Amino acid sequence: MPATDPRSDETAQRRRGPASSRPVASSPCEGVLSGLVARCGRGDRDSLGTLFDLTHGIVSATVRRRLSADTARRDLDDAVVEVYREVWRRAPQFRVGVDDPLRWMLDSVDRGARSAALPRPFPVAS
Repeated sequence: MPATDPRSDETAQRRRGPASSRPVASSPCEGVLSGLVARCGRGDRDSLGTLFDLTHGIVSATVRRRLSADTARRDLDDAVVEVYREVWRRAPQFRVGVDDPLRWMLDSVDRGARSAALPRPFPVAS
């Protein structure tokens, strides 16, 4: 009788099919972040605040790694704020289900760090 141990990679592979045919499961966090970015693209300012609260730590750490060690704290803060300005500006181009939201946001780090010296206010409510 053939071995049907569920821990067997070969047996499990036959039951599931080839890896390339299986859909990649996205995490619940990815769905939340995608929704927030999409709502930013529709002008929802509260979503930007929630997005900031959820991602500030990783964005700040990424910006810190990209800036020189002698960068002042104020410059770091300005660069982080600029990243979120860039996210707000580019949000209408975000493709839900196609773009990874965190990777898409972190693509803004280089843009934000370069233009942090050019302060522009966030859009204000009319």
